[in-house]
Formats: sequence, structure tokens, C-alpha cells
Amino acid sequence: MSKINRIINSAIGATMDRHIINKAAKGKLSKDNISYSRILIDISGPKANNLKDSFVRWKKAYDSNVERNKLIEDLNAPFQHDSKTVKLIKNIVKNIKTRLG
Repeated sequence: MSKINRIINSAIGATMDRHIINKAAKGKLSKDNISYSRILIDISGPKANNLKDSFVRWKKAYDSNVERNKLIEDLNAPFQHDSKTVKLIKNIVKNIKTRLG
């Protein structure tokens, strides 16, 4: 994943996290999502009452999402490369294609 995609996905994730926290503060969240909102509150803080606090808490949520996206990229990295068997098969198919035409 490119750096731009990571930034965009983290920003979207942070905005969604803060949206869930605000819904939980208003009491408009289902009982299933309340435990998830408590986890988000522990990460970025409760609902903000002013603009400065809102930006600070959004930034905390953003940083958390960046770390999570990097972790996901690190976990998926070994699966991005072809194994030796797949490379061998691709070379065989490529050689057959060049010989046939």
C-alpha cells in the first residue's frame, strides 16, 4: 500500500471512529457497538466539546489508525511475494508462450 493510501485510509478510519464515539455519547448506538465505542474512547478520548479538543482527539484516532494500517501491511507482506514454485510455473508458461508464437 502506498503512503498516500495509508494516509487516506487512516483519515477515513479516524473520522469514522470519532463518529461512533459521538453517536455513543448521544445514546444512539446499539448495545452491540457500545463495547467497541469504549475501546475507541480509551484510544482517542471522549466526545469533544470544543473545536480544539475535537482536532486533538481526531489526531489521536488518526495516529492509532496509521499504526493499525502499518501492522496490517506488515502482516500481509509475506503473502505479497510469489513462492519459488509459482515463479517456476510462471517461467515455464512464459517459455511455452514464446516458443509457440
